[in-house]
Formats: sequence, structure tokens, C-alpha cells
Amino acid sequence: MNSSSTTQKIDVDQFVATVRKVALLLAKLLAKTKITPNQVTITNFLLFVPTSAYLLSLGNYLYNLVALGLIITSAVVDLADGSLARMKLAESELGHHLDHASSVIFQPLLYMGITLGAVSATGNSLWYVVGLVLLASHSMSNYIGLTFDHEFSFHVNAEEFINKFK
Repeated sequence: MNSSSTTQKIDVDQFVATVRKVALLLAKLLAKTKITPNQVTITNFLLFVPTSAYLLSLGNYLYNLVALGLIITSAVVDLADGSLARMKLAESELGHHLDHASSVIFQPLLYMGITLGAVSATGNSLWYVVGLVLLASHSMSNYIGLTFDHEFSFHVNAEEFINKFK
């Protein structure tokens, strides 16, 4: 088991560092079970994505707080599945694609939930325009990233980039 790659990451944000530590603890617990990393990814997606988006769409402050808690929990589980895959020596291309696909779908669904919640809470349909701008910019960002990656094998390593300025 090699979990050193997850603990050696440099986090400039204390919250992210804490989320990583919790995710590593969760991965260590899951490593003792028969649960696979792909099962964790799929369960995370099926449980947290629709629930968070739905709660956000209600436009209620309390439900928004619950959704925020679910989103943070989902982030912990999302980090844990990768650590679990490394611990169990079960990294796979399918797992990578599942993880990426769930992230690509999760974000727009959250934007849609936030948009519907803003319209519900305010009664102002102009929030639909904001939601469309969010979805369009998200789609363009993904497209540009994939194009650079595919055409130029362009990968940005945030840690290396940050270290250049230290």
C-alpha cells in the first residue's frame, strides 16, 4: 500500500488539507473492506449528486446548508476513491473515466440546482440567464481544456506552477 502520494501534496488552503486528511482516513477504513474504488465512485455520484442538486433547487436556506454539507462530503469521498484505488493497487482506466465523468456531470447539475433555487427564492426569472452563463462558461472551459490536452498534450500541474513563484 502506497498512500504517500496523497499525503505529499502541497495544500495552500487549510480547508483542502483537512479534506485530504479526512479522505485519506476514509480510504484507509475502506481498504479493510471488499468495497472497490469504482463502487465508491458510483455510490458517491448516485447518492450525493442528485440529492445536492435537488436540495439547492428548493431555494431554502436550511436546505442549501444541508446541500453544502453533502457537497463537502462528496468531495471527501471523491478524494478517498482515488486513494483507495492506490492502496488496493486497483487503479484502472475505467475508474479514471468514472471519476472524471462524475465530476463533469456534478458541476453543471449544481449550477442548475443553484439557478432553480435562486428563481424559487426570489421569483426573479433573470436568474435563468445567470444559470445559462454558468453552464455555457463551464462547457467552454471543459472544451478548451480537453482540446489543449488532446492537441498539445498540455497538462497544468498546479503544484509545480505555484512552486515557481515561491
